[in-house]
Amino acid sequence: MIDEGYCLVPRAAKYWQLANAPPHVREIWAWLVINANHKDSQGIKRGQCVRSLADIIAGLVWFIGYRRMAYTKSKCEFALEWLRKHEMIETKKTTRGLLITICKYDYYQDPKNYQTPAKETSKGTRNQQPTSTINNNALKNENKEEELKIPIGFEKPIEDWKEYLNLRKIPFSNFTLTKFIDELLRVSNEVPSEAQKFVDQAITHNHNGLYPLKNEKNEKSRTYSKQEAGNDLIAQFNDIAFAEPHGEPKGLLR
Repeated sequence: MIDEGYCLVPRAAKYWQLANAPPHVREIWAWLVINANHKDSQGIKRGQCVRSLADIIAGLVWFIGYRRMAYTKSKCEFALEWLRKHEMIETKKTTRGLLITICKYDYYQDPKNYQTPAKETSKGTRNQQPTSTINNNALKNENKEEELKIPIGFEKPIEDWKEYLNLRKIPFSNFTLTKFIDELLRVSNEVPSEAQKFVDQAITHNHNGLYPLKNEKNEKSRTYSKQEAGNDLIAQFNDIAFAEPHGEPKGLLR
């Protein structure tokens, strides 16, 4: 028996933004998952842990020969901020240290979510299939559409977009959705909450794609500034038109 149980890492993690994060971010994420409670204990819930930056630094030391190496405080702070930004953890300061919550811990640590329906197979020796049947099955498997990979945290905006396409009876495939996800990650800077804003805007305005987010405050300020500039220009022309015949010219000719 292996002491202290286990934690699960889905193979789909290779498609997460985390896979392209700096190595120390990935290592700190794994360390937090390993150290999170697997059940509620002493006021700390399942999927949570209370740690300080010093705990993280001490927990991830390594050696080069006899030289002890460790991550700097700034690198740990950067990693935590990166994980918060990408909605992989939530943090809260307490008197005991930093309360760290692993987002979707229950979902990814439940073995039931990794089970696939067992296919019914006949017992005993199977009769060998004809060669043509085997070749046809292989061809079907080759032509089978690749499974859609949705990055962690982006499940809701993608589901909203799929539902929107279905309501408008717009055909789509996993290939086109993959392209859409790539674009959504780009425009949202890989932040799920920003991605939701892009999708909500597209749905609200019946768009077929993603457009820059409209900022009403900025639009109003631009409108006002143009209007004010126009008023100033009219005032300057009026100064010229109504200047005294022998007086000093005003406005634009000043």
